[in-house]
Amino acid sequence: MALHTPVHHTGFAGHKLLRDLLVAVMLAVILLVVLGLASAVKINIAPADPVAAERQSIIEYRAGERADWAAGVPTEGSSLVDFRASERSER
Repeated sequence: MALHTPVHHTGFAGHKLLRDLLVAVMLAVILLVVLGLASAVKINIAPADPVAAERQSIIEYRAGERADWAAGVPTEGSSLVDFRASERSER
């Protein structure tokens, strides 16, 4: 009885090496695609620090006040000043 080992028809038995190399190349390509997508997507994460969140909300509120003042929109503070001025002028 003879034992036969499978051999590639050209006599090259390294097809497993080529297969492994192809798998490694495909994994590298997939890794590059995933890393590229991850760097392209921007994730908006709110500040975890409550003090920083409060500071940011105050900054946004003050920016809105400045924009209203520049546009000539009366604010609650300016309405109160006008009301007190009218009270003083009535006396």
